Amino acid sequence: MNGLLVVAALARGGLMAELEEAGAAEAPIVVRIDVEGARGLVELVRSRVPSFLRGGFDDQVASIAASLGGDPFTPDGWKQLGLDPKRSIVIAIGRSNASMAGIRAVVPVADPARAAQTIVRAQALAPALRFGAPGRGKTLTIDLVAPTDAGDAGDGSALFTPVPPKKLDALLGPEPIAILIKPQRLAETMQRLRGRDPTELAPVAGILGFPLGDLAATISIRNAILTVHARWEVAPKSALSRALATTIDSGLPRPADTPDAALHVHSYVAPRELAALDPTHMTFDLPSSPYFPAGGLYPLLQIMAWPYSIGATIAHVNSADARAKPIFDGLRDAVLVVQTIGDDLDHTSAAFEIALDRTAFDELRVLITKVWGAAPGLVDHGRIRPFARGTSLGVAIQDSGPAYLAIVRHAPAPPKDLVFEAHAAPAALALLSPLAVFAGALDLSARWDGHAIAIDATLSPP
Repeated sequence: MNGLLVVAALARGGLMAELEEAGAAEAPIVVRIDVEGARGLVELVRSRVPSFLRGGFDDQVASIAASLGGDPFTPDGWKQLGLDPKRSIVIAIGRSNASMAGIRAVVPVADPARAAQTIVRAQALAPALRFGAPGRGKTLTIDLVAPTDAGDAGDGSALFTPVPPKKLDALLGPEPIAILIKPQRLAETMQRLRGRDPTELAPVAGILGFPLGDLAATISIRNAILTVHARWEVAPKSALSRALATTIDSGLPRPADTPDAALHVHSYVAPRELAALDPTHMTFDLPSSPYFPAGGLYPLLQIMAWPYSIGATIAHVNSADARAKPIFDGLRDAVLVVQTIGDDLDHTSAAFEIALDRTAFDELRVLITKVWGAAPGLVDHGRIRPFARGTSLGVAIQDSGPAYLAIVRHAPAPPKDLVFEAHAAPAALALLSPLAVFAGALDLSARWDGHAIAIDATLSPP
């Protein structure tokens, strides 16, 4: 089957068979979405659009429905389009031809005659799409393909192996949207898309192939709140699994202690174990990043390479100066609190604190005294000022330190399996993109269950 990005629609009971028929079982990324998920996404976006622009947004949605002859975001609209609202759409990102990349959609059809009329209208709107006829199982294929910079290497049938049925079955849960990502297959896709020599696959394949494994997530949208539950597999007995298995709580503030903060990030994992990960395929930047050309799926690669970014940074600094090793070995849990975000650093209130063992504390205290000319807590000048309490050290922007140190830990101790938690207000998300300020507030927590990282996140209206 041609096409890199495959979208397959299916009955909930026959997922594997229909995915194999559509070629989607070979893909590294599979997304399932039903009509409720599609409607939820539209409602989510609409709830984030400023009120004075919602009329224009509604006009755009109505225009799409009028052009197609039915609203693609409602059950009744699907029926008008000849589609089956009782069946789901699965989006699988992969490839099956070394010289072509694209999208294949296999849409659930209930009324072939109406679906044929929808095809005519859709072709007028998007002439680049290739439409097929309803096939076995009442499905309609849609392809969007484009040439890559790779040479033709046959049908590429050896590039991917089918996604295991048990993992695909996990996509059939009650939530309207589900995602499955297979990092190893993603690595092959990224490499082949760029048309590079297969021997150059090592940098990205090494990062995506170990220690993180498959990532599965379900998404629901209710009352303009997006909720995500995800499970990210981790290789057993790896450096990452060892790090996640040993969490540390030193009594630093938790997000519940700073309800008005723009950003609160708390890690309970001592990072020293991550230095054992092979840093060969990471850059020498601080922090380190994957050695792979930017563009395309590279941002996703950066996200999935986070254990290497931490581990390689530690390993590179240790190799440059052996005196750094006892400091990194003594790092414990850490917290970043940004109380307010101003137009620049001078108008921002923020502090970072990390708990240390006694050896690391003494080493860093000497280093800080040499750099600032005074011991932590006695520096009263400069944009960045160090502070200390107990065996924790931190830095604050200008005079933010006293206000941060006044925060008292009232929140209960975190469960032993909690490895990370964060709260980000709209102002903090806007640092990623100005439009993200409309996304809302993000709350996220991650737990270690002995085999995988269990992630729970919500995105609430601003």
